Amino acid sequence: MRCAGTSWLVHALGLGQNPVRRRVDRLVAVALLLVLVAGVIGAPVLAVSWGQAEYAAQQREAAVLASSQRVVDAVVLTDPDEVGSEAGGDVSSRADVRWTSHSGLPRVERAEVPPGSDVGEHVPLWVDAADHAAPAPPSDTTIRASAVGTSIGVLALGLLACAGLMKAVRVAGDAWAQRRWAREWERVEQEWSDPGRG
Repeated sequence: MRCAGTSWLVHALGLGQNPVRRRVDRLVAVALLLVLVAGVIGAPVLAVSWGQAEYAAQQREAAVLASSQRVVDAVVLTDPDEVGSEAGGDVSSRADVRWTSHSGLPRVERAEVPPGSDVGEHVPLWVDAADHAAPAPPSDTTIRASAVGTSIGVLALGLLACAGLMKAVRVAGDAWAQRRWAREWERVEQEWSDPGRG
């Protein structure tokens, strides 16, 4: 005796005895099951591995940035201007700042400063090898958020692709069955409309 779940699966796949179920129905059911399994298992696996690869790539990029840049102590020279919202939703502030370069000469440049900075305040500033102000390497939190967003996007696209493929299998199976039904009906119609019969 089979359990209810097994009986349902056997019936859904058309593996049981059913004279009304056509061969194409069985093929479509098996194809749909394969696509569904691929979507339920494959899409999350692909999303996680893609997110991990994205995280590793961004960490390498951040490490390269951190190794080619350095943090200097800069003094805010002007009142900061709020520039707008960054990707994380924080307001960006820019002001003229002064710091001492590698050569010992003072440098002045407009750069991003923490919001609410006051004139004369000392702030950390990332500079590149040429002593120009540079954006700070992304934090681990930013990298993780980006990788999670990538994973969610890949998962959504994978599931959407599987849903589209399932729809395409259904449409192709129905079209094939409709053509076959039309051919069979044409044959039967000729037999029934033959005046010598019946």
